[in-house]
Amino acid sequence: GEYVKPKTIPKVEDVVLNPETTILLEEEFGYRLWFWIPDRPIAELIEWWRGLFSVEPWYVTPEPLPGILIRGMPTEQWNELYATRQFIWGHIDDDDDSELRLPSGEAIYHQGRVLALNLSSNTSAEQSNANKSF
Repeated sequence: GEYVKPKTIPKVEDVVLNPETTILLEEEFGYRLWFWIPDRPIAELIEWWRGLFSVEPWYVTPEPLPGILIRGMPTEQWNELYATRQFIWGHIDDDDDSELRLPSGEAIYHQGRVLALNLSSNTSAEQSNANKSF
């Protein structure tokens, strides 16, 4: 189901950040860091992410993502939690590089990333075949 965005964003010190409810989100290779508290259980969010055709709606800012996003400021707290390797980590930018990554290291791709990976793989194979001498 759809969600309703909260009208006020809490301060990070007013929120319990734990691996069961929080995703550490990096925007555009460290441009901004976020604590993402999804509006649904993590398992449901992962399925929602896998079903996304594109992350383009969040290219300018991830703030409209479902749930609450709190800027990871100061960055020390975000970095300390990231260093524990207990949280899901996410990167959001373009379709060809956005992903969620589980603490185990498993990458979770959305449909746009899967398509980009497949296109890249096919292009590489075509270039490889074109370079072969017969």
